[in-house]
Amino acid sequence: MNNNLFLNIHFHLFFISDCIGPSGVKKNPGETWIDNCQVCICDEDLVKVSCSRMKCPPLNYPLCDKPWLQPYTLQDEENQCCSKIECRCEPSKCQYLAESCPLGHEAIPTISEGECCVTFNCRPMNVCIVNGNVYQIGQTIWEERSLCKECSCSEIKDSKTGFNTVICDPILCRIECPQGYDYEKSNNDCCGKCVQVSCALTAADGSIYLLEPGKSQFLPDDNCTMYTCALIGENLVTSSLTHICPNLHDEECDSDQLVKDPDGCCNICQAPKTCRVRTNVTEITQKGCSANVTLSYCEGSCPSLTMFSDKSLKRERMCGCCLETETTNIEIELFCPGDTSNIKAFITSVKNCACTIANCIP
Repeated sequence: MNNNLFLNIHFHLFFISDCIGPSGVKKNPGETWIDNCQVCICDEDLVKVSCSRMKCPPLNYPLCDKPWLQPYTLQDEENQCCSKIECRCEPSKCQYLAESCPLGHEAIPTISEGECCVTFNCRPMNVCIVNGNVYQIGQTIWEERSLCKECSCSEIKDSKTGFNTVICDPILCRIECPQGYDYEKSNNDCCGKCVQVSCALTAADGSIYLLEPGKSQFLPDDNCTMYTCALIGENLVTSSLTHICPNLHDEECDSDQLVKDPDGCCNICQAPKTCRVRTNVTEITQKGCSANVTLSYCEGSCPSLTMFSDKSLKRERMCGCCLETETTNIEIELFCPGDTSNIKAFITSVKNCACTIANCIP
């Protein structure tokens, strides 16, 4: 082989080699590639890598069609080396204006699909609307009382209006009145009322007696209290007047001598005792010492009689004497003047007296 031809071939093979890119990767001559957003080419003649910045399409800022949209520069997902501009939501530019809703409605905030800002829609509340007034669930509706109905706001929805429905029941009037009252109808109200027409008196056994105004009466088994029904102003008032009976002691009357007075209220003695215990205060003095002592004694008149005796065949007189039937000794203290010691003494005190029959002295 010719030596010159061998040298030429060897020299050409020596210079035809691979290119080394910016990232240290070997590239073939004439090869083009993108590295770190640069377009690089391996020159075939010089076997040298040359790179230039990748060209991107121009950015045109669009006019966003809504006031709350703002243009933002973003990385192009299809071309990571270039940017693109999109209109994105900017909440700070939203104007939150709550809509003025009709009576009984409430403003509900919503965000529609594809929208950015909150909008408000009016929706019926859980209330009842009657004559321009709003009523909560369970609340009584007084406007219907003129129709003699008792109405309230229910939980049931009206499919047409969206509001809750009103449920009414007829007002039931109670026409039963207590004793002494009559039921009186009303011209202005649904129900009448009970009006008092007499006074009701309750006896000891629970029985009820009606007393007309201006009348008075005793209750059975009670002749001591007089009841009167009087009209004072617009009201009927019951008043009573009770007779107080005097106390009768055993020493004044025997039990078999007790009778009722003409009114049938108090006990009176048809034959009172005259012989009974009496007392008086008497000063007792002994050995210069004295004391005021309450002494008891018998006093009173007793019956006497004259009758013919079939034994003696002559008239005999019997006299009644008021004498003591029971006595007791009591100790008293007599107070002495100066330094002399007081002295004690015993006296007889009468406890009971009675009439005693004895022969009379002619």
